[in-house]
Amino acid sequence: MRARGAAFSMRVVGVAGGIALLLLLLPSTASAAGTSTVESISTFGVTTTQCAGPTVPLEVGISESLSGQIGNNNPVPSDCTPLPSELSSIQYASVTTPSSASGTATVSARSLGDTVVGEEAYGVVELDASIPLSSPASSVEVTIPYTTSGLSWSTVPANQACGATFPVPCDEAQAVVSFGPPLPKCADGTYGFGIPTPAGINRLTGPSSGTVGIHYYCPDGSDLVSAQLAVEVYAEADSDSGHAENASANVQMTGVTATINP
Repeated sequence: MRARGAAFSMRVVGVAGGIALLLLLLPSTASAAGTSTVESISTFGVTTTQCAGPTVPLEVGISESLSGQIGNNNPVPSDCTPLPSELSSIQYASVTTPSSASGTATVSARSLGDTVVGEEAYGVVELDASIPLSSPASSVEVTIPYTTSGLSWSTVPANQACGATFPVPCDEAQAVVSFGPPLPKCADGTYGFGIPTPAGINRLTGPSSGTVGIHYYCPDGSDLVSAQLAVEVYAEADSDSGHAENASANVQMTGVTATINP
C-alpha cells in the first residue's frame, strides 16, 4: 500500500509540476491586460474666431453718454465693422486666420487707429482632437511635437502701453500659442485634469520648437472615459494713439501621439 501510495503521490507531484511549468510558459492575463496602447492623432477640428474694426475710446463714450448725444443721429462705430474705404488709408484693422485640419494654423492681426476712433483686430484658431478611448483608461499621455516659427508682435513705446495713461491711449499687441486641454471626464461622473509637462510650457510667447506632453488623469482614482486635446493660436493688435500695431502667431504639429494606459 505504501509503495502504491508513494507511486500515486509521485504522479500527482509530477502532474502538478507540469501544470505549474505550463502556467509559467503561458502569457499572463494580468500583464496582457496591463499593456499600454499608442494612438496616432493626425486630424484636428478647426474653429476660427476673428474681429477687425473700429472701437471708441472710453473717454469719448463717457462724454457722449453724459451729453445725451448717443442715438441714431450720432451713431457710435461698433466692433468688427470696417471703416469706409476712403478712410482705410489712414486707419485700418485686418486679420487673417489660415489653418488646416492637419494641425497647422497661422493668425495675423494689424491695426492703426487714433484717439477719436481706435482700431482693433484679433483672431483665434483652435485645433482640437478627441483622444480615442475604446475602454476606460487609468491615464493618458499625449506627446505633441510642435514648431512656432512666426510668433511675434510689434514693440510698443512705454508711454503708449496700456495702463500708462488713463483711459487712453492704449496700444498693445500680443501673440500666444497655448496648449490648454479641456478637463477630461471620469467614469464616476467627475472631471479630471490635463497637466502639461514640463510644467509651464503650455503657453508659448516666442518662436520655438520642441515637444509638449499632457498627462490626463482622474485624481480620485477613477478611470478616464473621454479626453480631448486643444491647441489655441491667438494674435491681437489694438491701436488708439496713431501707433501701428502688428501681431502674428503660428503653430505646426506633426507626429502627435496618445499613449493610453489601462
